[in-house]
Amino acid sequence: MATLWIEASPKGDDALSSQLALAYLEGQEYERFSVWGDDVLRFGRDAALAKFAQLFGDPITDDQQSAWQRVLDEIERVRGFDRLVVSSPMWNWHVPHARKAWIDIIVQPIASFTLNERGEHVGTLGEGKPLQLRAEAIELARAAGR
Repeated sequence: MATLWIEASPKGDDALSSQLALAYLEGQEYERFSVWGDDVLRFGRDAALAKFAQLFGDPITDDQQSAWQRVLDEIERVRGFDRLVVSSPMWNWHVPHARKAWIDIIVQPIASFTLNERGEHVGTLGEGKPLQLRAEAIELARAAGR
């Protein structure tokens, strides 16, 4: 089973959420992907304009097409895995911004979700569901007796 581990803590192995993932994935093959890496795709203005042009039938520039193709390539990379394991801390009662930014790249109309006959959103990346492993401050405080 091809597994993509999406690591959302900048602390790497020192993060409790990453330690959970390492324990869960022990003995399994996986690809580790940090949303904090310098090579993570950024969704800029050209990609946004290309996204909306596709939806509304507007013309796009070569730069916009290139940016959109990089988004589609990232979606296809994720589609190539059978399972996603997401490890994440909680920041300010939410997920880290780098994780949210990456999700905003791979969740795109038509490319990774569509509408079914009842008008409901339906994912098209695969049949499985991602496994999320989180380390939340409130739970850590409880465990520490605070």
